[in-house]
Amino acid sequence: MWKNLLSFLFLSLAVLLTHTASVRASTMHTLYSFCSVPTFCQDGTNPSGPLLSDDSGGFYATVYGNTANGAGGVVHFVKVSGAWEADVIYSFCANARCLEGGYPDSGVIKDAAGNLYGVTSGGSKAGTVFELMPNASHTKWTLRLLHRFCTSANCTDGRGPTGLTYVGQSSGVPYDGISPLYGTADGGGINEGGVAFSLMPNGARWRFKKLHDFGEPNVAGDGSFPRRMIADPAGNLFAATEDGGAKQWGAVVELKRNRSGKFKEKVIYNFCSQGCADGIFPSRAALTLDANGNLFGTTAEAGANNSGTIFKLSPGKKQYSLTTLYSFCSQFECSDGFVPAAELTLDSNGNIIGTTAEGGDSQFSAGVVFTMNPGYHVLYTFCVGTPGCPDGQTSETRIFLDGQNNLFGMTHDGGAHGVGVLFEISP
Repeated sequence: MWKNLLSFLFLSLAVLLTHTASVRASTMHTLYSFCSVPTFCQDGTNPSGPLLSDDSGGFYATVYGNTANGAGGVVHFVKVSGAWEADVIYSFCANARCLEGGYPDSGVIKDAAGNLYGVTSGGSKAGTVFELMPNASHTKWTLRLLHRFCTSANCTDGRGPTGLTYVGQSSGVPYDGISPLYGTADGGGINEGGVAFSLMPNGARWRFKKLHDFGEPNVAGDGSFPRRMIADPAGNLFAATEDGGAKQWGAVVELKRNRSGKFKEKVIYNFCSQGCADGIFPSRAALTLDANGNLFGTTAEAGANNSGTIFKLSPGKKQYSLTTLYSFCSQFECSDGFVPAAELTLDSNGNIIGTTAEGGDSQFSAGVVFTMNPGYHVLYTFCVGTPGCPDGQTSETRIFLDGQNNLFGMTHDGGAHGVGVLFEISP
């Protein structure tokens, strides 16, 4: 009995020392705390979606709450005289009916001309797709509405868009402004399980086309409630689904493009096919694609400790195979974090970088930033022993990696005013 107890204590101490060393190896800087403009938090609250580089050292991001009209907006982060500022370039719900939408939560993408594109999840009944166009000095932005959802009976065109993608996005090239944009809506459609769609420039207007109706919720077979999509270089589309699949615990689906440009959907993996050690309920973020066609993602639950997983889907001659790379809450008191919610980042050395929304410090459970290749290491633990979490809490946005290996991200909560921060982690 004593031998087992001593072994447990030594193991716990080793985990704690390893965890402490990994935290100290990186330096965290809180660059900006939201609601720094106290009048109704006009700089926004609860940032969401991935950061987008402006190519000048700044970032664009979406904020889900507040701003001037109380329905979120698009923010431009810039560094002025050594300090970071947040300029709200557009505040949604500019009119009483919120016709252009509100509450954006998926980030934005950029075309070669500097225009921004994104979606709103609410307002205007069921969400919208928008374009923001700057003037020559980038001091004023004009919104153009590209599509309003739920214009068809019973919302058969979809409801609640989850983000946009385009061919070439995974390699980092900007959108060309003339090819299709692709996206998913996690509700509506003929089965109420969501839809996949495309938007094609057509002169002054954009042409909306539904590509696929996802399956009926709580029914085995096709996936339902799709997450954000990604596109491979051949124009095939991939998405995880929260529900559905053969086991009804979620799935990964491919919309394969044929020579005529039409798409055919195929479920390439059903979660809980390995006794749920492979995970269930894929995270809301998009999958990540590498140069070899492998797909990386996370699940919010199950795995060895029912706290989520990191997985890799590898293409084969006939089908994809899934490898569980890590099961969260594997370390003492879940110091490694659990419930990963953000899209993963891959660096040039094959390292996987991501965040968790919970875990880390056992007292506040505010999440961690991690890396793995192949071993798992915590780079930073949020809110260690600090009430109020001034360094941030609950990171649900993809980590951005710059050319000097600095990591940038956002948290949904915490910070000086409790509603999120922009942060940097330096090696």
